[in-house]
Amino acid sequence: MSRAIQQSQPVNDEPTSRFAPLSDDDIMEMTDSGSFSRGRTYFRQGAIVDPVLTGDTISAGCWGSEVAPYQVSATLALEGAKDKTPTAFACTCPRGGFCKHIVALLLTWIDNPLVFEARPGLAELLADRSPAGLIAIIERLVTHDPELYRLVELPVAGESAAPAETTVNPAAIRRQVAAIFRMPRYDDWHSSREIAADLDEVLRIGQSCAGQGAWANAVTIFIAMAAAMIEHYNQLDDSEGDLAGILIDCDTGLAQCLDAQASLPQNERLPAPLRHDVIRAIFDIWRFDIYDVGGADMSQEGPEALVRAATEAEREEVLGWLTDLLRESEKVGTARTSDVHRDWTRRATIGFEVMFKEEAGLAPEELAAIYRDNEMWAELTWLLLDQGQITEAVAVAGRHLTRAHDLVAFATALRDLGGKNVELAIDLVDARLWEAEGKNPIEDDHLRLWLETTYANHGDQAKALEMARRRFKNAPSVTTYQAVRKVATAQGQPEDTWPGLRAELLRTLRGKRAWSDLVQIALDEGDVPAAVAALAEHDKTTTARTGGWSTTSAWFPGLDTKVAEAAEQTMPDEAIRLYRRAAGQAIEGRGRGNYQQAAEYLARVKRILAANERTGEWMRLITELRAGNKRLRALMEELDARKLT
Repeated sequence: MSRAIQQSQPVNDEPTSRFAPLSDDDIMEMTDSGSFSRGRTYFRQGAIVDPVLTGDTISAGCWGSEVAPYQVSATLALEGAKDKTPTAFACTCPRGGFCKHIVALLLTWIDNPLVFEARPGLAELLADRSPAGLIAIIERLVTHDPELYRLVELPVAGESAAPAETTVNPAAIRRQVAAIFRMPRYDDWHSSREIAADLDEVLRIGQSCAGQGAWANAVTIFIAMAAAMIEHYNQLDDSEGDLAGILIDCDTGLAQCLDAQASLPQNERLPAPLRHDVIRAIFDIWRFDIYDVGGADMSQEGPEALVRAATEAEREEVLGWLTDLLRESEKVGTARTSDVHRDWTRRATIGFEVMFKEEAGLAPEELAAIYRDNEMWAELTWLLLDQGQITEAVAVAGRHLTRAHDLVAFATALRDLGGKNVELAIDLVDARLWEAEGKNPIEDDHLRLWLETTYANHGDQAKALEMARRRFKNAPSVTTYQAVRKVATAQGQPEDTWPGLRAELLRTLRGKRAWSDLVQIALDEGDVPAAVAALAEHDKTTTARTGGWSTTSAWFPGLDTKVAEAAEQTMPDEAIRLYRRAAGQAIEGRGRGNYQQAAEYLARVKRILAANERTGEWMRLITELRAGNKRLRALMEELDARKLT
């Protein structure tokens, strides 16, 4: 490989043998082909500027699409490490992950590590400075960038403090969190991830304090972070759960600190006001998770720690908060939330109350009364079952468990007790199906599936088959077809059961023109011609062709290529046609990811043609494709990366 960067005078005389050797192939394995290809281009064009080696970290600027270089870094693995690849990497570009700029940086290192200027770490650089000199440096930095002031306010991980001593300013923590949320971001999805990464730096300070036993500082940080995050959380889309993860860690940190108090000498325990703040913060995280977010499981360890550690007075106070929540939700819940959500939050709140009361020695009959008074029938059936009151549990379940999900969960537990309970469970579900069948097709299928499985596992294959056929009749699909096949071919069924039944089911699917199901069934049963034929039937009405490079509607993503893969050996022409069609669709979709997928399909076409000694046909095909898409630079790069010439 030719290298574009030339350095006449090496600026780094530090031995580089202390690092694990890194190769181009190692980098390729860490990223996608598009990022590697573009990163290699950046490297060859000399996009890396001001390369620096500090300790075991290399960093540089990398010219990209912005007016200023992106800042990129990677921490190298040391000699003898099992994994030679970088242990950490970062780039200021919006893409994130192992981007093309990181590729360019590492290729530069591989090409000539001596161009990286060896510099001392900050600790070494500042070690001999006087306090006045350090203050002057910090003032200079803050003058240059006023945003740095909030970083100066933060405590430093590793600074010592007594367990009960608070040296952290909670207002500074809240300002830091608010400032992180205010920072301009690339887009909503990236914002949550980037904000979580910045928040994690603050969180680690609190975790460090907890690790050193500086409990007052630790909880002060966790409390302030949680409060500020709750205030700002709904500003962003957190569908990936990045921000939720930070709140979970705050909740976990508070639980850890609260648990630790019992084993500490009195003079090292949290002051009473701060302990109260810890309890309130744990409660507020739980309330936010249940009432505002809808149960994202942010409050994992805090509530149980609170139940374990609370004094009688603290327990009564928390129970008062829970009572207030229930009253408030009863007043405004109907106007602001759905009945389903209101019922769920009420159950969660009562469940929290029950945890406290059980810790205080709540008797089973008292708990049963709570469940009855609050119409928590599912919880009551489980309690009765656990107490061995099976007759009453079955009666309550049959009368009050109106959702199929709840009834089936109870019936499963009852069935698993064995003996006569199996028949009780079957009768319970069968009676519900007879009573409610036709009102809700989804719940009907849930009940039938349970009966089918239970009959099959308890030796009644005839009833299992009947139930499977009823499921297919009500919802013909590949799933219900496979369910009938499983029961019909099970041990104990007559040998001639399945062939005739199979023909009947397939006729039903053909009559309903369920071509995607028929394709999947044929693939599942290894019948390639049938799969191709079913796909062709669907294509008659759903495919819009444009010459050889046709596209198909997204009627079942990936099914075209599954048929093509199955057809490679016995029907190569059909496989080629389908791969070409999939490649054409991907190309029309535009974008680097689609071009990579198109290149993969084309590589398969090339392989099939070569195996059938049709290389000339491949040359004509790829020449035509390149000529028709020569303006799609990214596509050409992906074809080059796969050597599709």
